Amino acid sequence: MKWVLGEIENLLKNRKEYETWLMGYNKVKRKVFRIANDYSTKIAQYENIETIVLGEGADIEVHDPNFMITLDVYFSGRLPSQRKRASVYENPEFFESSTVHPVDRFIAENLPVIINYRKMNNVDRIFDRIEKAEWVFRMESSNILHRLKEGHILFNRSGWIDKIRKRFDTIPDEFWAHILESSSFLIEHYLREINVSIFKNNNFLYQISLTNYIKSVCSFIYALNRDFEPSPRLLYQAIQKMDHLPDEFVNRFDALLNPTSDVSLEQKGEVATLIAKNLIKIKLE
Repeated sequence: MKWVLGEIENLLKNRKEYETWLMGYNKVKRKVFRIANDYSTKIAQYENIETIVLGEGADIEVHDPNFMITLDVYFSGRLPSQRKRASVYENPEFFESSTVHPVDRFIAENLPVIINYRKMNNVDRIFDRIEKAEWVFRMESSNILHRLKEGHILFNRSGWIDKIRKRFDTIPDEFWAHILESSSFLIEHYLREINVSIFKNNNFLYQISLTNYIKSVCSFIYALNRDFEPSPRLLYQAIQKMDHLPDEFVNRFDALLNPTSDVSLEQKGEVATLIAKNLIKIKLE
């Protein structure tokens, strides 16, 4: 009886701790969405701003290094200058902006904010190329499609984003077949480079080849599952939850990626070969 009462006491204690944690978590999340909505409202005052989408990085725990409040802002016409944008943000802390790509970064209430400005007609062209089977693999990442499809819509001026999301339903089978074919070609290419680098003891070539090999493997698996790639920051965790994975993929992938494991470079080359063989086998089925 004492044991049962002790277990009940522990459960109540754990529940109380959980409820306390949950209250704090919800408070922080409300702060995140308040900040995102506040900046969305400020940016939307420009008439050529069509849609503002909050990225998935805001769903992560704020103490996680991968956390960020990312706003994708879709616009037409001309973008306001950096100085005007900074004034709209009301002069935030540590503001910086790229002169090459329209991206603004700053800190708001101790949280990182990134605002990406994207032209609407570029998105329209992406879907046109997909529908015409003119998608160029690796020239464009499918991450922008992931963000368009999965992001939280904070501002929607005239329904452009609704029309774009409907176009996902008409993506042809050839699009996925093209990615599978292109990524499998690159997997075989970079696998050869990995084995050459191991044989030549060329660590620089090994690191570059392994990076590109991993990118190609991830693209293959996402295309196999008919899904679009999330941010590289979230890719490792997300890919392990995919419905269709080759046999032993997660264990082999970990062995390949872990720099502190006891697996030698020669063994990693063998692991990479096994992963590639399984993927090519799936493609041929």
